[in-house]
Amino acid sequence: MDALIFFLIGIGIICIFVFGYRLSKKRERGFMDAAFKLGFSSSRQITKHVYDTMKKFRLFNERRITYRGSVAQGEREDVMWSVFNINVRSSSFRPQRDETPWHETIAHAQIKDHVFPAFLLRRAHLGDIIRNAFGYRDISFNSHPEFSKLYQLEGEDEQAIRELFAPHILTFFEQKNRQYMESVKNFGIIGFGGKMPNVEATGSEFIFSFNYTEIAPQELPGFLDEASEILRVFLNR
Repeated sequence: MDALIFFLIGIGIICIFVFGYRLSKKRERGFMDAAFKLGFSSSRQITKHVYDTMKKFRLFNERRITYRGSVAQGEREDVMWSVFNINVRSSSFRPQRDETPWHETIAHAQIKDHVFPAFLLRRAHLGDIIRNAFGYRDISFNSHPEFSKLYQLEGEDEQAIRELFAPHILTFFEQKNRQYMESVKNFGIIGFGGKMPNVEATGSEFIFSFNYTEIAPQELPGFLDEASEILRVFLNR
């Protein structure tokens, strides 16, 4: 009897492994098909260029990250995009001590003929009170208290960042939060649309993500539209 129980447990574990592997491969094929429909190229593994590029961003340096799945790359509106998924095992930006890992989709943008001050913009949480006390100074705007309450904005060149975050940009991100709250009110659970984004810039490069959100392959066009909309605000297009 005990042998039969162990046999059934073993079969169950094998079935779970096979199901997970097939699901992963199906997702990978779907992601590559979605990239092809956008006119993007795709690779089954993260390229060395993408890996090396991400090292300059705090959202990668201050989180324990592993890369997973394919990467899609292509050009839209004179911007070179890379989109890929990551596993996040821990993060200094997390609002509480919780080691539960999560998946997240990242969009990286390489922009021509533009250079931006390095900054990190993300949703604020209670832990930022402690972080700010240790030197992670939040850049706030008296003219837009709603923005300053909702977001943590950090960067070394405060003056340049203040000049970049013009009133129309601050208003845009305030509206993003209202969209998020309205979506939660109406639908309860939502995807990336309307969520408060993470945005980080350094030089001529941006990265975008939405906390705890990994897109499905069919959501790739919409995800790129969302990231492009945010980028256009900074480019004033």
